[in-house]
Amino acid sequence: MNEQNNLVTLWTIQEYSFYEKLLADQVIYPYYSGHLDRYLIHGYQWLIQQMNARIGCSSHYASCPIWAWYQWRSSTRKRPDLRSSGHFAKGTKAVRIEFQKKRHEILLSDFELWHFPYSFKSYIPYSPVDEIEFEEKLKNLGLENTEFYQLPQKIKQEIKTSWQHCFNLNFYNAELLQYY
Repeated sequence: MNEQNNLVTLWTIQEYSFYEKLLADQVIYPYYSGHLDRYLIHGYQWLIQQMNARIGCSSHYASCPIWAWYQWRSSTRKRPDLRSSGHFAKGTKAVRIEFQKKRHEILLSDFELWHFPYSFKSYIPYSPVDEIEFEEKLKNLGLENTEFYQLPQKIKQEIKTSWQHCFNLNFYNAELLQYY
């Protein structure tokens, strides 16, 4: 981060058409324009609510986040590798774009932990004990296989509250993160 002018260097990987539009327009305001599974759209909506609360609302109605990396693998491997799998389907023409944003305009989150709210169901336990207690609570209430939308409001709120760990870049639960 450039502390002098408070700019943060970020990288995004986008389809080539995004890059062509950026070159033509010199600025991009992304809008949802594709198909997202009905369960996944709620994770994005939750993230937008968090962004609005934490860094302010976008000046462009109905815009959505641009995903970017501040740090990809480690503090020494910050730039994401375009050749790495998982960014796009094989054969998709894509580019890695480096840009800078003011620190107060970005919301940093943990990439692996983001998958919990993205799935709009999973609870992020603080510890293995916390995970066992939450699972026991669901079991005792007969809710262990219940879809998020059918859970009582109090349980849904508890799950959503646990998602705040996404924004704690010092959060660490070794057992939870061993699968990523």
